Amino acid sequence: MPTTAISTSCSGPPPALYPRGRFSNGTNFVDTMGVLLGARIDNFALGGAVTGPGSKNRPAGFDQQYRAFLAGGGPAYYPRVSGKLSPTDLVVVSIGGNDARAYQKSVGPSPSPAKVASAIASARAAAARSAANAAKGLGALVRAGGRNILFLGGDVGRLPEVRGSTIAPIGTAFSNSYNARMKVSLAKLASRGVAVHYLDLDRLADRVEADPAAFGLISAGACPSACVTNPSLADKYLFYVDKLHLSAAGFAIVGRQAVAQLQGPRAE
Repeated sequence: MPTTAISTSCSGPPPALYPRGRFSNGTNFVDTMGVLLGARIDNFALGGAVTGPGSKNRPAGFDQQYRAFLAGGGPAYYPRVSGKLSPTDLVVVSIGGNDARAYQKSVGPSPSPAKVASAIASARAAAARSAANAAKGLGALVRAGGRNILFLGGDVGRLPEVRGSTIAPIGTAFSNSYNARMKVSLAKLASRGVAVHYLDLDRLADRVEADPAAFGLISAGACPSACVTNPSLADKYLFYVDKLHLSAAGFAIVGRQAVAQLQGPRAE
């Protein structure tokens, strides 16, 4: 079963912080899924992508990614593909988090309480635009033959980079609204016979935080700077040193959960 990953890998030469070209100290969740499923991965994901078109200051967005897939991929960032999906292909989509983070940061690092309240009040409208972009892409992939979708969703307000800060509630408001809308869109696809799975990263994070040792970790937080030169230390933490991405061990937890969910009862 090939796995088409549409929006978590670096583009261009990997920076020193991410030596293997993934935003972690090693692999990401799609890599783990590929191993467990014995599947070939056609990866169209780019770190930093948003739901809509990219810009000169950002990598290609989801809009450009799925269009590139439909056009056959290549020539630089993407693998060559047929542009069609078979009934046994799995489309894995993780998109929307960068929209939420950008909105969260739009108020600046130290906004007034009034500015935070205003941003929270406006989050629903901003999230609706991003969700519409994502739903459009999913619809295009279904029309191209996609019949199996795994969508990942979570709250950026609980990421270590902002957790407990004044702007975290803004990210949470955006994420909650966005994820709710995506669930509605996914349910519509399910009503058309598409096998839909939604992986709730917040519920998984709750389990890890409650008992890190059960997952082979010493902490559900971010690893210290020493992790950059000590991969084995990094894999004792859920998050990598950048306080944004998971460690390879954290991504493996997500990958294993994704496969378990795919192989369990269908979620709609």
